[in-house]
Parts: sequence; C-alpha cells; structure tokens
Amino acid sequence: MPAFRRKLPRVVLYTVPLANSDEWRVLAHCPGAPLKYISGFVSKAQAEAWASGPEGSAWAQANYQADADYRG
Repeated sequence: MPAFRRKLPRVVLYTVPLANSDEWRVLAHCPGAPLKYISGFVSKAQAEAWASGPEGSAWAQANYQADADYRG
C-alpha cells in the first residue's frame, strides 16, 4: 500500500424537479468543480434510483476521475 494516498473528492447527487414540467434532473455537486445536471428522468423515483444505483456511481467516477462517495 502506498505511503501517501490522495484524498478523493466527495460527489453528492441530488434529485431536483425541472420548473414548470413533470421532468426531473439529478444535480451533481463536487467541491471545487462546477455543478453538473443529468436530465431526462420522468419521475422522482426514477431519478433517485439512477443516482443511488450503479449508473450514478459510474457517472460520478467518469466525470470526476475519482472514486465517488455520494448520497442520492
């Protein structure tokens, strides 16, 4: 195991409704990085399932180049 390990950023995923629409989005927040939105969800349950499932984790890893610790 290496003596020095870089601290990984914490990525938090929130579900938010789109104004004046039935559509939902997932908001990705990582300190020191711009906010990112993932859209195209038709219900809050679908957005929460994506954010808390393996798809959300894989998306966070790919977009923030780190192992993600998140909450949906």
